[in-house]
Amino acid sequence: MKECGRIPFWVLPFLSMVKLYLCEDDSIQLEYYAGLLRRLISENSQTADFQGAYPDPEAFLEGVVDSLSEEDGALFFLDICLPEASMDGLELAGILRKRYPASQIVFLTSEAQYAVQTYEYRLEVLDYLVKEPLDLLASGEEKLQNRLQNILKRCLEKEKYGSYREQKKIKLGTKEGYICLDPESVFCANAVKERHQIELYLDHRKILSPVTLDQAKNCLGDGFRFCNKSCLVNLKKIRSVDLKERFLWLENGMRCEISFREVQFFKKYGRQQGG
Repeated sequence: MKECGRIPFWVLPFLSMVKLYLCEDDSIQLEYYAGLLRRLISENSQTADFQGAYPDPEAFLEGVVDSLSEEDGALFFLDICLPEASMDGLELAGILRKRYPASQIVFLTSEAQYAVQTYEYRLEVLDYLVKEPLDLLASGEEKLQNRLQNILKRCLEKEKYGSYREQKKIKLGTKEGYICLDPESVFCANAVKERHQIELYLDHRKILSPVTLDQAKNCLGDGFRFCNKSCLVNLKKIRSVDLKERFLWLENGMRCEISFREVQFFKKYGRQQGG
């Protein structure tokens, strides 16, 4: 793996990282659930990250704003009853739902009947947990840990199958850092001679990245194919093919040479010119 300064450059699939947040006004319950969530994260460090535990909505919102974008996936654990705060968990959830549509919400409550109110607020809650009395917390820990594992799994499944984010994106290393892009926005990728880089051509820009074409192909997927050893094309972007001259044209007007060994494959793409 090549590095420039401290930043490694490569192309890899874009992994969903769900950020977890907790709001609970009871200090013992706060510490207890924070411990469970940290343990959950230790077992799922590639897919989730615990961002913080907060005793009131104001501190919670401040922490969320500082660490979460509107497009990020998040899993909020919210106590419904917050008698000393300026708002309860239902109101807090309403704010989060509007500001972070990519989020999932799990309510914590000591009274099961509070869960019915979540439907009245139309909050599309993922789940709710009925809190045990303080003297029974330890006895139910294993069961609750399994429940949390199931909740995280369901949250990730919602994200994977597109309920709130496109999951086709790849993470691309550049000299400026990382960008995420949809492979379908790429027309082609060309190797840059003697520079150990590739050029990716998008609708209105070109991106340089210090990876190999083989690495790019692995991440861009089966919708891309080498038309010659130095050029990888998006098969959906082919406009026409000239079999006689061995060239293909992409929808952005670019012309790419077809090697002899690939002519047979590219016959079926686009309008064939020149015989």
